[in-house]
Amino acid sequence: MKTRSSKILLGKKLEKKSFATAYQEVEFLVRLGVAIAKLREKAKLSQSQLAKLLGTTQSVISRIENGNQNLSLGMLKEITRILKCTLSLKMNEERVTL
Repeated sequence: MKTRSSKILLGKKLEKKSFATAYQEVEFLVRLGVAIAKLREKAKLSQSQLAKLLGTTQSVISRIENGNQNLSLGMLKEITRILKCTLSLKMNEERVTL
């Protein structure tokens, strides 16, 4: 029952453009972070190991994977190089999707 109420409340809040924009930005970062975490684990690297390869700290990797860190294109490029993957973005008029 709570889930349905939460969805209804979220739907109402998403009607406000400012909230919808902020929500989409957070959603994008969370989805990107989850994808990076899965690829890191597949590569059998710890957060500390990936951080060392990137010249950063484990806490930065943790924030990235939790969607709490903005990423530069340069950092994304380095992550994809180290994890041997590609990043594909699809852009349309409404939003950027991963």
